[in-house]
Amino acid sequence: MTPRRFRLTTFETRSRTKTFACAEARKQPKGKMKNALRWLVLVLVMTAIGFSSKTRAAATTPRWEPSSITGVQSLYFTGDVSPDSIDFYVDTAWAFGSGATVYWDLYRPDADHALNPEWYSFQLSWSGANWPMTVVGEGTGQYTYTNYTWYFDSDNFTDPVWIWPLQWGVYLGSGWAGFSPNQYCSTYEYPISSWNGRPGTGSLQRDCSSSWRLWTGGEEGSSGLSFFLVHANAYDLTYQSNIPPTLISVAGQQCDTNGIVYFSAADNQWIGCTPEVAATAQYSFGVTNAKAKLKISRGGDITDKTNTVVVGERISLTCGFDNSTIAPITNFLWAVPGTIVSNYITTSTNGFVVTHQNPQDYTNSSMNFNWIDGSGSSLFEVQCTAKAKGVTLTAKTKFKVIRPTANLNSVFLEDVGIDVFDLTGAIMLNFGLIASTNPGIRFHATNMAPSEVATNGAWFFAQTDEAMIKFNHLDGYSVSYITNGLDKGFPYPTVQTITSPGFSIVTEDSPANVLDTTWAKLWRDDFFTMYLMFSNKSSGSIPIPIKQTEWFWSAVCTNVNGVWDSGSLVNSAFGSTTATSFSLPLWNHRIQNIHWVTNANWIP
Repeated sequence: MTPRRFRLTTFETRSRTKTFACAEARKQPKGKMKNALRWLVLVLVMTAIGFSSKTRAAATTPRWEPSSITGVQSLYFTGDVSPDSIDFYVDTAWAFGSGATVYWDLYRPDADHALNPEWYSFQLSWSGANWPMTVVGEGTGQYTYTNYTWYFDSDNFTDPVWIWPLQWGVYLGSGWAGFSPNQYCSTYEYPISSWNGRPGTGSLQRDCSSSWRLWTGGEEGSSGLSFFLVHANAYDLTYQSNIPPTLISVAGQQCDTNGIVYFSAADNQWIGCTPEVAATAQYSFGVTNAKAKLKISRGGDITDKTNTVVVGERISLTCGFDNSTIAPITNFLWAVPGTIVSNYITTSTNGFVVTHQNPQDYTNSSMNFNWIDGSGSSLFEVQCTAKAKGVTLTAKTKFKVIRPTANLNSVFLEDVGIDVFDLTGAIMLNFGLIASTNPGIRFHATNMAPSEVATNGAWFFAQTDEAMIKFNHLDGYSVSYITNGLDKGFPYPTVQTITSPGFSIVTEDSPANVLDTTWAKLWRDDFFTMYLMFSNKSSGSIPIPIKQTEWFWSAVCTNVNGVWDSGSLVNSAFGSTTATSFSLPLWNHRIQNIHWVTNANWIP
């Protein structure tokens, strides 16, 4: 009997339903078996997906896995296998996660039974979950599995018939390489002139495609962006040579000369990262990755956390990748809400603020500052935006900034007067304490809150003065002095600290001016600001004004026939207002260091 012969002429004929005569020999139960297998695989895949969806939520590190792998091989061969001849056809299609079935059609006339040639049709199937492939088969005839080679062995066959190395393969010119889940080859047909050393004719048609994806990992529930480095390499299977890195692209980006692309991606997401090489028919590839998070640190990671601090407390932040070797950061930009200063320097002769005036102050990897104002019922969100390898990321952290509160009460206890100072006998224009035990004004700070903050810091006073002093001299010239500065020292003296009931502090002031007998007339005006200050005890903290009282006193007095007396006072006045303060007291000298200016003419 002459063997029936057929040949695949186009790749599309790899369909499961064949029109060849050999297909008619398949038994119908095979289709039912295929359907059963497909339903089984579907259930297994759905179960796997359900299971993985629970575990992925807790993933903390990235991982790779194929998102799809498909391949089709169709082989036709006819040849002589002494003492017999054979025809066989093999059609195989496989997809990752979906299992596969190999369909075989074999014609073999047997030497011992020449009048009873037979066509054999059978199929081999394996689960999509298995890699490498573990094959389970069924069909007419018996077969065994030996070193990836299938053959028939039955009483009717005196010699084994070598049919087909079942592993997926790519022809490299000198032999076959097993198919791996990181290969790509375009559709092609390869002629076959021998099989396992036996002459014959045939052809192999094949294509395969692998797609890989990256699970970005991250803390459970996180959707923040991370910085990724993906390194890819590729090998040309046709010419057996490494493919230049710049010809490889990953995730739509061309690799650099080191085969690397950089990008940002949200946590707990799948990202397609299959290396692709244009105009290359067959290649294998490899991918690795590194991940980094942009972090804000303050002695430890505080990214995406809420921190509680107190006004004036030193805030020293740094920004950078938690994987410092992944890529250099070339640009930083900080955004800090609220009123901040870089520092506040106070001495007996100077009080000044160091501010972040230049844009460059916000473009370093570190940021150091102190808050003047509190965040109130909301939160201050600090952001650090950084750029590395063209990728921009932003790290955030939040601060609850507590600003303590207090009451600052003031009371005037005396009037402006002219009295003799008992200790020296000098005649004084005064506002209290010369002829009285009462000061001109008294300040009492009370109700410091919240207690856990108020008791963990220092409370004190500071006072500045804007003064104008002018007088006419009896000899016909005038002298004037207009200045501002620190009054008495920093801190301003506290005259009483009260601890019960409740903590409070007291201070007072009694400004005065000596009246010289050589003067004809004196003008005196002072505009004071008394500050209630708070300073946190932590290192690097600066004192912060909590309350301030603005108050003044003024008077004009005349020397009448060599006598200064209260009857000569005109326009004497005093008053005060109190408010919450956010302005740091500033000065460049002490008010006691008076510089007099002499004028040629009298002041009218």
